[in-house]
Amino acid sequence: MRNHEPVLELSNVNHTFGPNAQKLKILINIELTIMPGEIVALTGPSGAGKSTLLQIAGLLETPVNGGVSITGQNCTRLSDYERSIIRRNSLGFVYQYHHLLAEFTAHENIVIPQILAGLPKNEANGRAEEILSWLSLSDRAKHRPAKLSGGEQQRIAIGRAIACTPKLLLADEPTGNLDPSTADEVFMLLLKLVRGSGMAALIATHNPTIAARMDRTLKLEQGSLVAA
Repeated sequence: MRNHEPVLELSNVNHTFGPNAQKLKILINIELTIMPGEIVALTGPSGAGKSTLLQIAGLLETPVNGGVSITGQNCTRLSDYERSIIRRNSLGFVYQYHHLLAEFTAHENIVIPQILAGLPKNEANGRAEEILSWLSLSDRAKHRPAKLSGGEQQRIAIGRAIACTPKLLLADEPTGNLDPSTADEVFMLLLKLVRGSGMAALIATHNPTIAARMDRTLKLEQGSLVAA
């Protein structure tokens, strides 16, 4: 049975850039709720504020005003340390570029965030093996990123993002650097992950075909969030 508590809530979020006299409104009165097991597309032209919205949702940036709640916890007034704990325990991030640690193997890239979260090494190794198997990359476990294809690198980045079993996955153009066939494979992996685990996902994309396959699509237009 699906949990009916929202994983992510943004309430009247506003954000600006620039000095006081020349402030540029990036986000205006943003209202957003995402439930467990829901995968939501975030669209809009370049520079519309998609990455900023994801950073605010991921507690990497604080809005000028408005509320951000993760799994029912109001994060608006938390300290940097408290926000980092929530990011570690409840959030996973995937970016357009994989950002894997070049000097470590695929297996080690998935183990490291678990060790940093305090999981014993043997448990972290075991979970990394399970994730690699789920990604169909067990045979690439000992390869460093430079020896992996673009699609393999991005799949490992997804494996790293889910290593600590987050409640919310935030992805910024996760298929943007991939050819259409590989992009489809990576998206299907994300879709399977959300459907199978019950986590929620907010995915920024310029790809209308991929956006159309999600539960719903939201578009940023001149700072406002509207249904597409």
